[in-house]
Amino acid sequence: MRVLERAFVRGLASFLRGDEDLLQVLLGPRQVGKTTTTLDWFLRKYPNQYIYINADEWLVPSPDQLVEVWQEAIRQKKILILDEIHRVPQWDRTLKGLWDRQHREKRGMKIVVLGSSSLEVQAGLQESLAGRFRLTYVPHWSFTESSNHFGLTLDQYLNFGGYPGSYRYLKDARIWRSFVRDSILHAVLERDILANHTVKNPALFRQAFELLATLPGQEISFTKLLGNLQSKGNVEVVQHYIKLFEGAYFFKALQKYSKNGIRKRLSAPKILPLAPAVAVGGSGVGALDESRGRIFESVVGATLMRSTEELTYWREGNAEVDFIAGAGKRTFAIEVKSGAKPKLRRVGFDLLQKQYPKIVPVFITEQNFASFDADPLQFLGAI
Repeated sequence: MRVLERAFVRGLASFLRGDEDLLQVLLGPRQVGKTTTTLDWFLRKYPNQYIYINADEWLVPSPDQLVEVWQEAIRQKKILILDEIHRVPQWDRTLKGLWDRQHREKRGMKIVVLGSSSLEVQAGLQESLAGRFRLTYVPHWSFTESSNHFGLTLDQYLNFGGYPGSYRYLKDARIWRSFVRDSILHAVLERDILANHTVKNPALFRQAFELLATLPGQEISFTKLLGNLQSKGNVEVVQHYIKLFEGAYFFKALQKYSKNGIRKRLSAPKILPLAPAVAVGGSGVGALDESRGRIFESVVGATLMRSTEELTYWREGNAEVDFIAGAGKRTFAIEVKSGAKPKLRRVGFDLLQKQYPKIVPVFITEQNFASFDADPLQFLGAI
């Protein structure tokens, strides 16, 4: 298998060439190759110039061990890669003290931080390490990556895409779904969220995840969503659950496009799974005729999430546009159409442009999707 250099390593290369001494933090969903890709890249580009430490391999992780490996990296003048950092008690406070000292002493040390429990790492960054790190998002595998590296067709990607470790089971959907559900989705729900966050009703929490997985690309009313759950709860609880799912990189709840900030915050969110495998593995339903269009729309949305500055949706009565994306000084209204011969209707575009004349309309279809997915900004910039 040929070596694939994912897009995030370009940012890593820039960081290592530069003079800044911020912590380089790589965050993203589980099982997308953060550690494997990073170490492979370091092995090829910086052989014998780094120290890799996995705190999960320490019998009893402690702040003292973290201090020791930090000092060893300084002594050897090597890049320090810290994996599963959240396993170390008080890791964020310890890193804060070490970073502050090396910053005062102008050592110019390079540190790369990884963690599979993204929620735990995010909390530590926000609480203790503000202003001391540069964050790089490592997303699910895109269609382009999955096609180029594993040969997936678009149909396969819509049914199985996102987690490369699951692609070995493409020939057996039952085994694939079991692997994704048990080894990835439920592992995150149980180990990363329920084990570390206060969730008063775990059964309701799991039901909420399974229900959201059945709603790719759909707007939801929190009240109606709550009514479809089999346990008692309230709207605030469901909103809290969605925030946890977002922090674990399962879904993104898109807001409605509006110049009015209050209206935007109060709008019904549109549920965007960040990979087809989240929707298919979480719901048990594949990209069949009735759900294919929604999953394809969600794939386009996930691609836009990785590339554009702001992503929302728009609706006015029965008129709608799937996505509103900001890129540079331009704003694009993006309508997604699936099928071999999609009907390209402009009703939503026309009404939207009456209110916002400068918005640029764009159709994404299965026929031009490969070009769009390969380089979204270049694709939009050419319009």
